[in-house]
Amino acid sequence: MRNDFLSFSTASFLPPPATTAKRATATSRLRDVVAGVAEGPAAFHALLLSAILLDARRLIAWARPDGASTIYETFERVNYLTLAEWCVILAFAARSSLASFNAGKSGAAAGFAFALGALFFTDPRSHAPTAVLCLALAGRLATDRRQWPLCFCLVVMAAQWRLNMFVTGDVDRASIFLDVRGTRFLLLASGYATEIQGALLKMPGLNHVIEILPGCDTLRALPAAIGAYAIFATATARRLDARFILPLAGLVSAIFISNWLRLAAMIWSREAFEYWHNGAGAALVSSGHATFAWGFARMAAASATRRFAKAA
Repeated sequence: MRNDFLSFSTASFLPPPATTAKRATATSRLRDVVAGVAEGPAAFHALLLSAILLDARRLIAWARPDGASTIYETFERVNYLTLAEWCVILAFAARSSLASFNAGKSGAAAGFAFALGALFFTDPRSHAPTAVLCLALAGRLATDRRQWPLCFCLVVMAAQWRLNMFVTGDVDRASIFLDVRGTRFLLLASGYATEIQGALLKMPGLNHVIEILPGCDTLRALPAAIGAYAIFATATARRLDARFILPLAGLVSAIFISNWLRLAAMIWSREAFEYWHNGAGAALVSSGHATFAWGFARMAAASATRRFAKAA
């Protein structure tokens, strides 16, 4: 009788065999998921998405520096050129064969831990966490020659935040000189008299004056636009050659002319200045730069593709 009682008590606390089998199956599936995330395309896409989310947080933080802007005002100031670059890179990675990519369980865990730590413990405006993840992914891809184009795109995204360091004071002054005279030429060609005094632009009869300061000249916008052009062309072309240069010259000209038009629109009033400098006009400018970069990159890719087809 005692043995029967003990067997009954023990059995009452043990799960049924079917439940134990289900738990074992669930554990096995979880291990398979973890192993799948640590290897191959799944790990790459997960880490790439982490970098994109960190950079999106940076763009939003810069778009609302005082924290008091409305959602609509925040979207007005977002840098849509950078968002377009990430969309192209994500599409490029989706159609690339990444079977050789293997971060390993420890590498994937370190990458996710770094992204999570950066989310909570770094300045939201910092691009450094995104740059670290991009360079780490590019380093893993560098061993596969077929993935060098994608590797190049990631390196450009990591380095873009430091490209303006090559624009020195003398270069800034030269760009301001061109901006002032280019804007005045456009206004004169439209029939509006304009006076210039150094970096100042003024129209007779108006009390509003604009000054082009170092850091706000056209040349400061060129590194980001050229980087976007390089990414778009690399992601869309089968092979690039010297014809890559001519559309690039067209892009530079388009950026200068569009900025001169923006400066010409800012000269009319304080409201116009705020619109084109801090308001929705800023979003239009970044969207326009993204459109220019994409259009000229498509021209370069189409030219290279036709030449490649003829050679074949």
